[in-house]
Amino acid sequence: MSNCEKCDCKLEPDEMSDIKRLGMSQWCTECAENWAADHTLGMIIAPTLRKLKECKHGYPHVDNEDVPEELRFTPEDKEKLEHNGTVDSKHEARWEYILDEMIWAFEQHADPYDGEDQFFHNADQLEMVFTPVEGKKYSSLTFNHQKDPSKPKYWRDDEGIKKHRARKANGVRLFAKYYEALWD
Repeated sequence: MSNCEKCDCKLEPDEMSDIKRLGMSQWCTECAENWAADHTLGMIIAPTLRKLKECKHGYPHVDNEDVPEELRFTPEDKEKLEHNGTVDSKHEARWEYILDEMIWAFEQHADPYDGEDQFFHNADQLEMVFTPVEGKKYSSLTFNHQKDPSKPKYWRDDEGIKKHRARKANGVRLFAKYYEALWD
């Protein structure tokens, strides 16, 4: 038995297999889970939101700026809601959209690569090349993007990553904004 490198607690044998899978061979489960709290919370929040969507009995008000144009309510719809509580035909769809965006965002956080591995193409062709620097104890690092000239080069879709991250950030923003509406 050994101790956790982070908090010095005793590591139980059954903890070791899960911890090694995460690449933190000398950390206890608590420290490993806290190390990537966004990932851990994503694994809790995404299924909770999915269950809420499945079991919901009501739909809160959703602001127009949080949904696409086709789901927005009209000034007439807003007036009906304010005067007699009548909701328009898109009321439920707006909330469904908000829940879907939150679920998607937390599913990305739950993914070990934040869902971004889809933007790295031909990754098997990426090679790190270390070249010793004369008279120094270190090497310079360069990247070869095409290890095998007979295969397509490695490339990263930076625009796709940027859009992916913006959507993920928006889902988390919606979670914060509508947090108190997460009831059944």
